[in-house]
Amino acid sequence: MTGFWHVLATTRHGAALWIGIVLATVAFVLLFAFLHTLPGRVKQIMIVAVTFVAGLFYFLEFLLPAGALIRHPKPGSTENLLTLATAPLSDILLVIYAMAVGLGIINLVQVNGRALVRMRSGWHNSLVFFVGLVAMFVIGIAQANHPNIKTWDGLYTFVFNGIYQPLQSTTFALLAFFIASAAFRAFRVTSVESTLMMITAFIVMFGNVGSEVLTGWIPPDRWYSFVRLDAMTYWIMTTVNMSAQRALLFGIAMGELAIALRIWLSLERGHFFDREV
Repeated sequence: MTGFWHVLATTRHGAALWIGIVLATVAFVLLFAFLHTLPGRVKQIMIVAVTFVAGLFYFLEFLLPAGALIRHPKPGSTENLLTLATAPLSDILLVIYAMAVGLGIINLVQVNGRALVRMRSGWHNSLVFFVGLVAMFVIGIAQANHPNIKTWDGLYTFVFNGIYQPLQSTTFALLAFFIASAAFRAFRVTSVESTLMMITAFIVMFGNVGSEVLTGWIPPDRWYSFVRLDAMTYWIMTTVNMSAQRALLFGIAMGELAIALRIWLSLERGHFFDREV
């Protein structure tokens, strides 16, 4: 079994690499062509089984002790037999991620292509999408294959640093305005909770910005130094806020665990299992 994982994880180059790519592609096409001919119920059962086995693998890999299932474990090694399989499985996951990205690109091309061909409202946005997709694809591939050519490197830097990053910054700037608008609505004094929130926000804001101007005259070594804005801000951020953050993170972790169990055991079926696959 160990030899199997070693052969699977061996890096290949040259002709052996291309032969492996061709064989893997042919096997993939034949496998999915066969799966496509199966009844929908059989497909659902296979999806449930594969999901359960994949989750069970990583669950057992975490729980099994060092040297488990290995005939001659190395002294001091922390690996078990399943640990040896994580590297090739990680490569398989990368291939699956790449396929998912490819499917996403195909979906975007179909949606924007229909809008562009039929000249629907907003077709110019679809045109910008195709121009950006083709330009970034060509420039990225050329820059990766010819990194020493200054023309491609300059174009890549211009497109990425001159267009993509400013657009990303603009998106985050728009989100900042939405956050400010939400904060304005939340800080309306309509209840005790909103009043406490507004007072706390002002203390933290002035504690980080104007504490020296407003309360800097209070000696930090006196018993009443707790009224300094920087001291109150520190207490709020390290005691009250940290406790709330830990409670939120604990709740989020419990929710993630529940969702993971439902997906692992195929209890989270939703719309996918309500129709023919």
